[in-house]
Amino acid sequence: MQTQIKFTASGANSAIGGFSPGDIARIDSTLAAHLVDVARVAVYVDAHEAAQPVAKTEQKAKKAAKK
Repeated sequence: MQTQIKFTASGANSAIGGFSPGDIARIDSTLAAHLVDVARVAVYVDAHEAAQPVAKTEQKAKKAAKK
């Protein structure tokens, strides 16, 4: 199953290449869980949030990272 995530940090991964804050990726749910829960370089994105302007979603990502 594919899961959509939004990156909150810069980095690189052998499976998806380089990424920067604000980048969105639709990837396998296992890799998404690793990047969100273990590496903590991304947050999950729902379909409604992906359609919003970048500035608003960046603010949400920062608030989620603080929790």
